[in-house]
Amino acid sequence: MPFELIWKPEGVVIQYAGIVTDDDIQQANLDLFDDPRFETLKYEICIYTDITASDRSSEFVRWVAEFDFQASQQNPSICVAVVGEQPLLKGITNM
Repeated sequence: MPFELIWKPEGVVIQYAGIVTDDDIQQANLDLFDDPRFETLKYEICIYTDITASDRSSEFVRWVAEFDFQASQQNPSICVAVVGEQPLLKGITNM
């Protein structure tokens, strides 16, 4: 599996590895948001350092931005960190 949700007492780490598709990131977000623990999370760390390939469409980046906005309405106090070396991650994170 290209991602793993690692639950911690106050947060979650999403570890991505290998070839990661838009569908993988979408599924990780849906799994996280659908979990009842999401509402009390204090942090989310998305780690992309072990991916070997990734390609994001502009439509997908807009979906993630809208999804994250909606998730922030459900848990406005969560802090999110994105870890990775790909230049595209900076643009996605800024959106």
